[in-house]
Amino acid sequence: RWRLQTGERKGLRAGSRDAGRRADGGSGDPAVHRRPEARERARAQAGRQGALQDAGNAQLHHLGNAQRIRQLLQSGDERRLAAGGYRPSWRAPRLAGQAVGRQAVPDGRQVHCRRRLPVHHPQLGRPFQIRPRQVAGHRGLPQARRRAAEGAGSPQGRRAGEVSGALPTLFLSHGSPMHALEPGAVRGVWENLGRTLPRPQAILIASAHWETAGPALTAAATPETIHDFYGFPQPLYEIQYPASGSPELASRSVGLLKQAGLHATADPVRGLDHGAWSPLLYMYPKADVPVVQVSVQTELGPRHHLALGRALAPLAKEGVLILGSGHMTHNLRERRDGAPAPYAREFQDWVKQRIDGRALDELADYRKLTPNGVRAHPTDEHFLPLFVALGAAGENYKAKRVYDGIEMGALAMDAYLFN
Repeated sequence: RWRLQTGERKGLRAGSRDAGRRADGGSGDPAVHRRPEARERARAQAGRQGALQDAGNAQLHHLGNAQRIRQLLQSGDERRLAAGGYRPSWRAPRLAGQAVGRQAVPDGRQVHCRRRLPVHHPQLGRPFQIRPRQVAGHRGLPQARRRAAEGAGSPQGRRAGEVSGALPTLFLSHGSPMHALEPGAVRGVWENLGRTLPRPQAILIASAHWETAGPALTAAATPETIHDFYGFPQPLYEIQYPASGSPELASRSVGLLKQAGLHATADPVRGLDHGAWSPLLYMYPKADVPVVQVSVQTELGPRHHLALGRALAPLAKEGVLILGSGHMTHNLRERRDGAPAPYAREFQDWVKQRIDGRALDELADYRKLTPNGVRAHPTDEHFLPLFVALGAAGENYKAKRVYDGIEMGALAMDAYLFN
């Protein structure tokens, strides 16, 4: 969807691949609600009802056989495991009281509050080397018995505490695909968010680069890394973001959307596009948080995406980080060197005033109410993820703009945190 302009190739490595890559269609075209190529894809996808794949839960890889696991589980969870049922990984089965003192884990990060450890029954028979360590003993692991105080987190930059209350929601401008290799100033913003936010149990991200006729969610257990662009340096196509998916979260999300009257489907094949994995590379570089992507419906406009976000809002109380990935301005034909274009800065300010004043109806009518709306967004798709994040934040949100840089003269890279 992106194509480098003449002159932008200087200094880039040779060997970029063009075959099979899609360009980011004419961002300077007349204002339309939907790009033609996206409309064609949506028609093809509209009839497909993707069935959720069989899902296991998180793991006790280090234990050698299923019988040992069942001896450690409380009675209710053991019956569910025997029946082949599942729980979301953030609602893991509990160990029986007598087992917690004699358990062995390879790393303290696998220990959950309230003496919970995750279980993944399809892999119980695998042999793994273990390093014995007492769990939740009197002088064992303090973090397993009480939430750690909020702060900078571990030496690796990860917060040790578990989620308390609803997580905030985020809107990020993900930039060009090249931001995955050369993020520039926004790198520090993304990395700082990953360090300072409470660690999520899963991520639900709305990316501008997946457009469908109706809401769809990725349901693959291991989503592929999609390189949805062409004409870029070869190293960009070699990037992989191997985060696991969460069929359970996809199913839960589909249910919430249907309860709100929004017909949603689960797609067991779709992977993660660069609108999702590019910022996550820096927020969660270990790819150790499950990720589910939700599509945008460009023809349905901002108010539909506010409703979509509101329907998904309960997930924020379940440890899910809801993130919208788009752009504050996205007119690629006005990219240039030099100072920021005045209209881009004016549009940034206009949007911030509406966000701070919670004037979401005015914001939804941005194409009519601001003279710079159509110029900032010749098409809607990169602005819609903002409305998903706003809808999920609730009516009494508090907004904080954590970045407002403008790149290439006309691409505003605003990032917002909604509490």
